[in-house]
Amino acid sequence: MSHTNIHLTVVKGQQGFEQLQPQWRHLAQQRGTHFLHFPAWYQARLAVMPEPDRLWFVSVCQGAELKGVIPLEQIAVAKGPLKISAVTLAYANEMGLCDLFLPEPELLSLPALMHAVRDAGIRFRFFKFDCISDSSMAAGWLRSTALPTKASHVTKYLDLSAGRDQFYGGYSSKFKRNMRRKLKKANEMGEVQVERYYNQSALEAFDTFLQLENSGWKGREGTSIAQQPDKLQYYRTLAQGYSDDGVLSVNVLTIGGTPVAAQIGILIRGVLNLLKIAYDEGYSEVSPGYLLIDNLITEPDDDHYISKISFVTGVDWIDRWKPQCESVRVAYTTQLAFVDHMLGRVIEKKAKVEINAQSAELEQ
Repeated sequence: MSHTNIHLTVVKGQQGFEQLQPQWRHLAQQRGTHFLHFPAWYQARLAVMPEPDRLWFVSVCQGAELKGVIPLEQIAVAKGPLKISAVTLAYANEMGLCDLFLPEPELLSLPALMHAVRDAGIRFRFFKFDCISDSSMAAGWLRSTALPTKASHVTKYLDLSAGRDQFYGGYSSKFKRNMRRKLKKANEMGEVQVERYYNQSALEAFDTFLQLENSGWKGREGTSIAQQPDKLQYYRTLAQGYSDDGVLSVNVLTIGGTPVAAQIGILIRGVLNLLKIAYDEGYSEVSPGYLLIDNLITEPDDDHYISKISFVTGVDWIDRWKPQCESVRVAYTTQLAFVDHMLGRVIEKKAKVEINAQSAELEQ
């Protein structure tokens, strides 16, 4: 395949995003493999960002055809008394992951990206590629740049590709017995059912999730999505965007017709990325959130088969499921040696000023 006639265009903020969105959405629907490959995430961020012009988008085109999008954010990195201007991949809220959308990584070189950003008038001392999971498109592209990376944390997931029987074959008898006991006890409270909603119907089920989350400790402490206007706007915009993309999924578990657990997820090519979960604390003895996960573990011939559940983050409560882990890394275009050098000079200059001031005082 020829990789000639490649050109980069840098746009910023809401107006730049709107220019790219139609082609970007179409391309992501064709070749996207992760929720960060779709424009919906950045649409939601822009809706609530106090300074939306800090968000930039680099389009990678071959002729008139869009091939990829690099979402970037202008930041200031504190180093001692210094604040150093930098550019990073746009941060994905509290998810702890970032990515770029470039199905063909060989189309973009690091020098070309840095030159394009500089030519667009963005000031930076270095690039920071943070929160990059090993299986991401960003990781594939970084490998081609030969930049050294350092592991920072992990993202956790369940591999369901072998089906329910083989999946549970790796668990202890005690774990499986405990799950059966919880399901039996839940059914004694009322019939346990799970409803899976997609896209437009998922938008309606989103309100059920909000009510469940607000019913617990987050509601009491005022930290639920429903009680934070900006966050509520963010997630409503997010849900609408992913619904338009055709990948929004909301799963709800009911006991006797009462919703007791819900998940907001993005379902792409059989991989369910869980963004948010909530449950009714009044049913905690039967672990409704776990029962909901258990229901999603099906056989490959099932109509709603899911091959993988990504928890996206690496929080500890997931560990009861003995998930597999994937490393998440960070890379810099410099090891910040120049920053340390500059910091040393600032400290040295400050010390000299203080010494001179002391000398002048003694002379008086």
